[in-house]
Amino acid sequence: MKKVVVDGYWKNNLGDDLFLSILANRYKNIDFYIIARKENYVPFQDIKNIKLISRANTKVGKIFEYIMFRLGKATNSIFPGSVEHKLYHLAKNNDFFIEIGGSIFMQPKKGMDGRYKLRSMIADTSTKYFIIGSNFGPFYQNYQVDNYDKLLGKLEGISFRDQYSEELFADLDNVKYYPDIIFNLDVSNYKKAKEYILISVINSKKKGFGDNYTAWLIENIEEMISNGEKIVLMSFCEREGDLQFAKDIISALPKNMHSSIDIYNHQNIKKSLSVIARAKKIIATRFHAMILGWLFEKPMHVVSYSEKTVNVINDIAPEQKFTNIKKLNKDTEFEYSYFPKNYFDNIQYESQGHFIELDRIIKK
Repeated sequence: MKKVVVDGYWKNNLGDDLFLSILANRYKNIDFYIIARKENYVPFQDIKNIKLISRANTKVGKIFEYIMFRLGKATNSIFPGSVEHKLYHLAKNNDFFIEIGGSIFMQPKKGMDGRYKLRSMIADTSTKYFIIGSNFGPFYQNYQVDNYDKLLGKLEGISFRDQYSEELFADLDNVKYYPDIIFNLDVSNYKKAKEYILISVINSKKKGFGDNYTAWLIENIEEMISNGEKIVLMSFCEREGDLQFAKDIISALPKNMHSSIDIYNHQNIKKSLSVIARAKKIIATRFHAMILGWLFEKPMHVVSYSEKTVNVINDIAPEQKFTNIKKLNKDTEFEYSYFPKNYFDNIQYESQGHFIELDRIIKK
């Protein structure tokens, strides 16, 4: 069995966990090695060809890892003991290195993102290096795009999930666009139902969007419950504050409504997909709540907190109703959009393009 190192955001985020699950399921004769903490490996423990290279799990080890990362970022270096140092040596000593993820190119106001140095070092080795499934940005300086243009040109292949990102690097032949990787997911075995309204949330305060989103949710949840609806608040990523935000929403509701609302926190891929499958409608704030809502054929309204969401809506489903999170107030009205399954047939087929170059290399 072949061995491939794959890097991504392994922090129990449903979207990223699905990326890796889809990759491992497509290439069952490949062992995929990830660096993660044991608690973040839990969603993958039943997938036999995803192997764990454990990160520091003691308090002292975590502090040391963090210090090495911050020191490296401050000095534009990679120091022994850091995860970046371990990734570099794993990539250097293996034939393949895959980076898979969505918003993995977010740039600071000045300078380059924290992974630019590591990516440059790996790109300069003889390793076949692929980046699949991402979007580029946000970015603030033209040199950030220019620097990545030079770096990405060295890769075996890179696939973006939105046309805007692809167009930023239109001069590179190895840069392609395909619809989001999650469109490769087969959801036919999940039992669909109409049990509750599912609301995927984000921690708006943590992301700098203030209180309007919170007030809008509370206003609409109270109205829904008053109309006899059951509500499930879904946390896609506890680390990013989704779970705490959901708890805060319930605390702000009248106590007589608490029996009509539940929280689900992602920890298991199949259970999380089952929760989405049983929804009657979805209010999607998380990007992949939108993609999964389309796959499960759910009436849905999207709350956009990032241009990545709007770019993908414009690319593949311009009829989707959405509201910009920055323009919300508690009285903002909204509509659901519904798309039949065959609406996305071509999109699902095109999404397999993310794996074209991997198919060619691996089969060879």
